[in-house]
Amino acid sequence: MQEKTKYIYPALINGKCFSLMASVGIDASSVKNVNLKLKRKISKLAYVISFIIELFKSSFQSHNVTINADEYKSFCTIIAKGKLYSGEYICAPEATIYDQYLHIVMLKKKGLVGLIKFFWAISRNNIKNLSYLEIVKTKTLSISSNHSEDVQIDGDYFGPLPITIKSSEKPISLIVPVS
Repeated sequence: MQEKTKYIYPALINGKCFSLMASVGIDASSVKNVNLKLKRKISKLAYVISFIIELFKSSFQSHNVTINADEYKSFCTIIAKGKLYSGEYICAPEATIYDQYLHIVMLKKKGLVGLIKFFWAISRNNIKNLSYLEIVKTKTLSISSNHSEDVQIDGDYFGPLPITIKSSEKPISLIVPVS
């Protein structure tokens, strides 16, 4: 098997490295509260169950996203280094780990219906058609709120807000198989 070196730009969240994505909101709470015994038995479906439980517990509060001195109000935010969410669903069609940019996917509509439509669109790889969604490309951002809000990175619980995220200035090398 032949190998090739590729260079990726990870992101740093409060100084800790991640490679693919972070999120704030209900999906982060779902990651935090997933039943690990159930996850071992039914894999990804355990996250869906945790998400549904979190829907019923949610008060649908917003958080503040600051990008280049611009302020945004979001009800769920995905910070993407790659285009895929949950391994197979497109949430940031232009994102790539091979450049320095972060693609910030923000849900601008409050409530259960907007949230369900948001994740349904992701599961159908049809995110570009949502009018209440905004995607902003940047190298740095911060997110805060006046209430407790969960954060996850690469599918693991990270902690609560506030956070600052920036793209690494230097790439790291990976050895990958050549197909």
